Amino acid sequence: MARLALEGEEGLVASDYEFHLEKPSFSYRTLRHLREDFPDTEFTLLIGGDNWAAFDKWAEYREILLHHPVAVYPRNGSSLTMPKALDDIDLRLTIVRQPLLDISSTEIRRRVREGLDIKGLIAPAVADYICRNGLYSV
Repeated sequence: MARLALEGEEGLVASDYEFHLEKPSFSYRTLRHLREDFPDTEFTLLIGGDNWAAFDKWAEYREILLHHPVAVYPRNGSSLTMPKALDDIDLRLTIVRQPLLDISSTEIRRRVREGLDIKGLIAPAVADYICRNGLYSV
């Protein structure tokens, strides 16, 4: 579905890189492998405000912050204040300043289960895929 959503989007590529790494999947492990496999590339971690609010609970969050900039996309109901545990870290943090899209995967799945329209909430190719394959139905 990620590949379908990104079709025609210049400069964006869906990747299954993380699926080939050890389980359980942790962001720090993925980013560590990316640094090793692509040493000339800087990777930025893009997360939602809900994840940022609890970032100091993530496994090896200090390693992530030491090696990677973080971009945070605000979400309704999530605070963008810095967790206290991060006070001593020199952050490379960007707050994404784009229109807030109040859309969640939970809401999309609920709408599909209830037979409600999802057009305009996700890429048309993804909506077609979900319908064709009967995903998220009861």
